[in-house]
Amino acid sequence: MGMGWSVFGVQQMAPNPQKMRVATMTTTLAYKTGLFVFGFESVKQFWSTKMEPLPASFYGNMYKRNPVISAFDGDIKNVMSLMKRISTLPTYDHNSYARGAKTLFEIWNKYKPRLPTNYYEEHMLQMADFLFGIKLYRLGLWQGYCRYLQQFSTVTIEDIRDVDHFRTSFFPKGFDTDQAKLTFRALQGCCLCAFQLERERGSQPTQKGVQRLLSILGFVRIMMQAVLPHEHLCWLLYNGSLYIYNICRYLMSMSRAAQAEEFLLWACICLETSIPLMTARFLEWRATLYCAVCQCYYDSQANVQAEVFARRALGKVSELGKLEEMSGLPATTETQRAYKVATIKLATMVFKRSVYEPRRKPKGLFRHKQKSNLKEIQSMPWPRTPTERVLMELFEGNAAQFLAIVEALWDTSRRPLQTGMPEEPEIQEVSLELMSAGISILSGIGGSTERARDESLPTCLNAVTDKFTLMDMAAAGENKVSLDAAVKFVKLLFRYEQWDMFCILSDTLQHTLLPRMEGRSFRKSELELRLLDSMERLMSTQKIRLNTKDDTVSEKDRHLGVVMSEEFVGLVQALYSCVCGSAQDVQPDGDLVMDIVLYLWSKCKIIFQRAQVRHWDPIHFLGKMENLDKVQ
Repeated sequence: MGMGWSVFGVQQMAPNPQKMRVATMTTTLAYKTGLFVFGFESVKQFWSTKMEPLPASFYGNMYKRNPVISAFDGDIKNVMSLMKRISTLPTYDHNSYARGAKTLFEIWNKYKPRLPTNYYEEHMLQMADFLFGIKLYRLGLWQGYCRYLQQFSTVTIEDIRDVDHFRTSFFPKGFDTDQAKLTFRALQGCCLCAFQLERERGSQPTQKGVQRLLSILGFVRIMMQAVLPHEHLCWLLYNGSLYIYNICRYLMSMSRAAQAEEFLLWACICLETSIPLMTARFLEWRATLYCAVCQCYYDSQANVQAEVFARRALGKVSELGKLEEMSGLPATTETQRAYKVATIKLATMVFKRSVYEPRRKPKGLFRHKQKSNLKEIQSMPWPRTPTERVLMELFEGNAAQFLAIVEALWDTSRRPLQTGMPEEPEIQEVSLELMSAGISILSGIGGSTERARDESLPTCLNAVTDKFTLMDMAAAGENKVSLDAAVKFVKLLFRYEQWDMFCILSDTLQHTLLPRMEGRSFRKSELELRLLDSMERLMSTQKIRLNTKDDTVSEKDRHLGVVMSEEFVGLVQALYSCVCGSAQDVQPDGDLVMDIVLYLWSKCKIIFQRAQVRHWDPIHFLGKMENLDKVQ
C-alpha cells in the first residue's frame, strides 16, 4: 500500500479503492435512513396536529356502513343501555350516572363537527326523549333539549315575556322551516322535564315551586298564543292543552285551584277558536277541559260560576253538533259516542249544584221533618225522592246516574277522615237521597229500569262489574256500575258517617269482589277499605263512650281508655300491616295514611305528656332539695 503527501506536508497512507466504496455506501445509507426517519416523524406530527377527524360526508352517503355513522350509533346505543340499566336499579348509583352523563357530553362534542346538522340534532332530541321516558329528566333537559336550544339563545323558558320575545329568541327564521319542528319539540320537552323535576321535589310544593310551575304554564300559553293564527300548527295547540291540563291538575291536588283556573280557561278558548280542532274527534278532550274548569270553580267555592260555565259548555257542544249536521257529514259510531260522553260529563257538572240549590230555603221558614237515615228512604218505591226523579230526567241509564251521584257527593275540600253530614238540614236530606239512590243502583233494584238479579254476585252489589269503565257504560246507556266507582262510593258512605251501609258494602268488597281481581289498583283499594274499617270501629266505639260518659272520669283517663282499647290497637296494627307490609307500588292513599297517623298521635300525645310530667315532677325534685343538706 503506497504512501502520499497531504496539502499540509504530512505524509499519509494511500487510499484503498475498495474501502472507499464501502465507506461511501455506508455514508449514503445512513444519510438516506435519517431523511426517511425525519420525514416519517414530520408527516406523523403533521397529521396529528393539523388534520381534523374526517366528517361523515367524506365517506359518501349517510348509510349505516358509513364508519362515522356506525361509530356514532354504537356510542349512542352504549350510553342508552347504561342509562336504562341505571334507571332500573333499586338504589340510585351516582357514579354510574356521572359516568354516563360525562360520556354523553363527550359524544356530542366529538361528533358535532363530523355529522350533518339535521342528523345530529335529530338524534340529540331522540336521546332527550329516551331519557325523559326512563325518568332521567335532569339529564334529558341539560344534555338534550336545552343543549339544542342553546344555538338560538341563552334565555330560559321562564325568561320569555311575550310572543315577540318568543319569536326573536327561538324562531328568527319563522315557523315554516324544517328546523322549527325540532325547536318546538325541544321547547315542549323543556316544559315537561321542568314540570316533572318540580314534582320530584316533594308532595307539597313550596311557594317558589308553585311560582316555577306558573312560569311553565305562562310559557306554554305564550307558545300557544304564537301559533294560534297558524292552522297547520294546530297540533301544538292540542299538545299545549295537554300540558296545561296535567300541570293544573297537579296544582288542583295541592289546593291551588284558583291559580290553575285561568290557564285551563285559556286552553278551552284555544280549542274553541282553532278550526282544525273544532271537530267531534277532539270533543271528548274539550269536555274534559271544560269539566276541569268547573272543578276549579267548585274547589274555590264558586258554585254559581261552575254551573254557569258548565251550561255554556253544553251550549258549545250543541253548536258544534249543529255545524256538523249542516256540513252533511255522516254520523259515525265514534261521533255519536263523543257527543254522548261530552254531554254526560257536562250535565254532571250542572247536576253537582242544581241538585242542591232548589232545596235550599231561606232561614226562618218552617221546615218539614227531614229524613234522618237511609232506612227511611229505602222502604219506598223508586223513584222515591225528588233527587231520584231529577236523575231519571237528566241521565239515561244507571251508570250515568251513578256517575252524577258520586260527583255530587264528592267534595275535594274535605280530608279523608273529615267525616260528618252537612250542617244545613235541606242539604243533609239531599245527601241522604243521593246515597240511597246509589245503594239502590249498586244492588240492581233501582234506577232507570228494574232488572233481574245476577245470582253470581252479592245482593248488595248485584250491578257491579269490572269489565268496563263507568264512563264507557254511561255512554252506552248501560245499567251496570264499575268496581272502582263502587269503591269510591263506599268511601263516601264512610265520609258521611253512614256506618251500617258502609260496613256491609265494604265487607262485601274486601272479601268477595276485590280478591277476585288482578291489578295494583284493586290491591290498593283493599288496603284503603281495610284501614277505613278499622277506623270506623274505633270512631263508633269512641262515639258510644262519649255519649255515655261518666262525669267522674277525667279527660286524661278517657283518652287513656281510648288508647288502651282493642279498636285502637287494631287500627295501629292495620296501619302497620298496610303500609309496612305492602309493596312500594301498592301503597294506600297518602292523605288517608297521614290523617290516621295524626289521629293516633292526637290520642297518644296526652298520654305521653302525662307520663313525661310524672317523670319530671317538680315536687319530686323539691323533696330532694329539702334533704340536700342531709346528703352533704
